[in-house]
Amino acid sequence: MCLKDSFSRPFFICSSKEVKLWQGGVWNNNLEWLGKIGWRRNLFERERNQEQQLVHLMDEKSLKVDKADIWIWKESETKDFTVKSAYKILKRKLRG
Repeated sequence: MCLKDSFSRPFFICSSKEVKLWQGGVWNNNLEWLGKIGWRRNLFERERNQEQQLVHLMDEKSLKVDKADIWIWKESETKDFTVKSAYKILKRKLRG
């Protein structure tokens, strides 16, 4: 999911468009990630609603200070990406 596309209005008024999610916050004393979004101006009501949706979406994902980021390919039993597994998905979709 591209957050820029899903939250286009907040992205437009965000003060730090190039910041990655992990760069936009701090770790607290409980080793919990506290994200922070900077805005170029005060938000209108509809933008506050989108901000709440975005924060809720980010809260569903939890960063861990002692864990490395990894990619998981859900279409494979091993969770590793292979061309073969991608080919199988494309083949299935083409068949309908």
